[in-house]
Amino acid sequence: MYGPAFGLFQARFGVSTASVGVIASAHFLGSAVAPPLMGLLLRRVSVRAGVSWSLLLLALGVTGVVFAPAWPLAVASAFLGGFGLGGVSACLNAAYASVGSRAVNLVNAVFGVGSMLAPLLVVGLGRADGTPGGLAGPFLTVAALCAVTFAVGRVWGVPGIHAPARAAD
Repeated sequence: MYGPAFGLFQARFGVSTASVGVIASAHFLGSAVAPPLMGLLLRRVSVRAGVSWSLLLLALGVTGVVFAPAWPLAVASAFLGGFGLGGVSACLNAAYASVGSRAVNLVNAVFGVGSMLAPLLVVGLGRADGTPGGLAGPFLTVAALCAVTFAVGRVWGVPGIHAPARAAD
């Protein structure tokens, strides 16, 4: 999603071609750091809580990218969004691992489809006018999809893997 938006970022924040790619790197770094940390956190919280908080971080991150007043804040928001995405991925993979490999494959296929469709959101909804509105269409769509996912998770649920019981100290 970030690659096709490079022109939008350049118009909005006035960054050079050489430095615009750092926003995609920040998102990737966040999504790479989150799974091992989420693995540790899942020892203390339920998968439902992990998914819910991760969706919130993803939504806050992509919203922050849109409304950031300066480039460093947009990059930090991309890291936060990536962290949320990595958290969602880790939680859902952990949740559906107990269901079986077909369920895990389906979860990862959905992520793959999202990875293919997200750049099309930028092409279809982005505007290169240098305003926050230029980024709003695609990035706020992702935030809205986070809200829909949260609601669907509340209605249909996420497999209930709870934090393991703690031994008495």
